[in-house]
Amino acid sequence: MRSPGVALAWEIWRQGRRWAWCVAGIIAVCSLVAVVIPDKQSVLENLEGLFVFLMIWTMILVFGVFHYAEFNPRKNWHGFPYRNFVLPVPTWMLVAVPMFLGLISVELVYVAWAKLVFSPLGRSIGFWPAAALGSGIICYQALVWSLAGFRIARMVVLVLAGIIFLQLTLMPFAAELFNMEQARVVTALTVAFPGLAIVAFLGGWFSVEKQRRGGGRGRGWLKARIGQFIDAMPRRRKGFGSSAEAQFWFEWRRAGLLLPICVGAVLLMIFGPVSWFTRSDADATLWTLGWALGLPILLAVNIGKGFVKPDFWSGDIALAPFVAVRPLASGEWVVTKMKVAALGVVIAWLLVLAFLSLWLPLWANCTQLKELWDTFIVLHNPLSAGVILILLVMLAMVLTWRGMVGGLWLGLSGNKKLYVGAAGTHAVVLIVVILGITFWLKHFQWRELERYVSWLGWGLTIAVMCKLWLAVFSWNKISAGRVGRYALIWAVGTGGLVALVMLVCPNVFWLKHLLILAALLPVPLARLGLAPLALAKNRHRQ
Repeated sequence: MRSPGVALAWEIWRQGRRWAWCVAGIIAVCSLVAVVIPDKQSVLENLEGLFVFLMIWTMILVFGVFHYAEFNPRKNWHGFPYRNFVLPVPTWMLVAVPMFLGLISVELVYVAWAKLVFSPLGRSIGFWPAAALGSGIICYQALVWSLAGFRIARMVVLVLAGIIFLQLTLMPFAAELFNMEQARVVTALTVAFPGLAIVAFLGGWFSVEKQRRGGGRGRGWLKARIGQFIDAMPRRRKGFGSSAEAQFWFEWRRAGLLLPICVGAVLLMIFGPVSWFTRSDADATLWTLGWALGLPILLAVNIGKGFVKPDFWSGDIALAPFVAVRPLASGEWVVTKMKVAALGVVIAWLLVLAFLSLWLPLWANCTQLKELWDTFIVLHNPLSAGVILILLVMLAMVLTWRGMVGGLWLGLSGNKKLYVGAAGTHAVVLIVVILGITFWLKHFQWRELERYVSWLGWGLTIAVMCKLWLAVFSWNKISAGRVGRYALIWAVGTGGLVALVMLVCPNVFWLKHLLILAALLPVPLARLGLAPLALAKNRHRQ
């Protein structure tokens, strides 16, 4: 290599070249579709939502390429690569190269989408989000490196930072909501984003320099104070009654707390201030309520990708030999993870309900919300309305728990190709579903309603039959007692969803039957039965 900077750039390219080619391929295919198809209006009507979805995913892939961090389980470390500390290169260059390349790459990807995909379709997208993306990737790298020794704190800070950047990006479009001029908001943020990038670069430089000299591993004054606070709290004084109890404590301490902590931090630091500043706006109340109710589900889907692995903080999904030989059956291990996820979900939703019980009666403008409630009461008597609200909360908790444990059979398998391949398959299926729904809505015809209902009915019936058949196959090697207990849980959860459909759905025969079939799908069944088998195979691989 002619220079250290070129060598560092080559290393980053070698690590992320597959994702880089994936981004380039997605943009190339979408650009080809936008240029070749002559009917631009038809492409916009049918594919614009898909293009926006793929654009967001390519940005996420670019962030992943320039994550540039390594995991060291012995030192409880997930930060800047240790091996680079011995290179004869100043620290500012170690930090500047990945930051500069990340900045250039994310801007090029955004410009490529704007000029090669949306511009040929006659759709002009502003370059304002590019400033937020450029500043965001630098702040992201700085936070990952600076908080390398603080695992849970880093997750919380990254979630908060992502929400803050999203709000700042959308602020020019919602300037009227805050009684501000859009031009002034854009001017202020145009200055703020480069300032944030400079501060992030200096902070990352300082942190990596400190780590290079032997510091910054999470053993400083902050962790010492946190340790003193934890030591002063009541603690367990007796031994564990069983290996399952010990495993529950271990899983809860490592990953179970993450969902409640993230939900609580976002509610306290984002939703609290935002709800206060928009307390006089009835529309903002509805938006805040919707986001607050969706927050645990959205976080669970993302946190669940790591929760299903043997070690949340490790990039390797294979079991360490020290962990694999624990005197605990594979089925008991899976049940413990399910219990930890359930406890985390319950606490997270209690935090959300506590926030709503304080916000709505004290400082929210509930004018429109009260109108909706009055209409709801007209359609349903007060008793039915109360039961429906309880069942809706139960449905939200089921979806949150599903997001946490739905991929256990993949994460515990130890097969990284299967894990990544399943994630890619899910992304492809999601894209196909979005494309299909968009196409169907654009070409919906009432005279074809009978055929639509027939297709949906057969599709849901096949999905339910496949789920039950796979459940029989996956649970046949599990003890009858455990099968019976989870079957009862599944029946109670599914019965609650069916009851919700019966109470909410209007008295339309075909619609009610379609929704009843759909209610049989959310509570996980077949995939959880595969998890003990996958874990047992992973343990025997050691």
